[in-house]
Amino acid sequence: MSSPKEQGSARAQAMASSTPVPSTTSELQPASPASAVRPTGSERERSLIDQARRAIEARNAMANVEALRLLNTHAREFPRGRLVAEREALLRQLR
Repeated sequence: MSSPKEQGSARAQAMASSTPVPSTTSELQPASPASAVRPTGSERERSLIDQARRAIEARNAMANVEALRLLNTHAREFPRGRLVAEREALLRQLR
């Protein structure tokens, strides 16, 4: 029986002599810390609207206050965003 060192050496030689397989992982770029933490503009815009909608659906005064805060944040951050019509519709529901 061969020693663990000899087995490891034999394995290393076998691996070195085999044809290398291209790795696709080297082509992938890791996400930068900023993009991993901060959502994109469209994700943030959608998130604000979705959270406001859920708060309105809760049908209570505190949730409505939160919905209004979220919609005001949306208006401030995305004055001409893609979801302005949705924001306005949600604001009408609060009136």
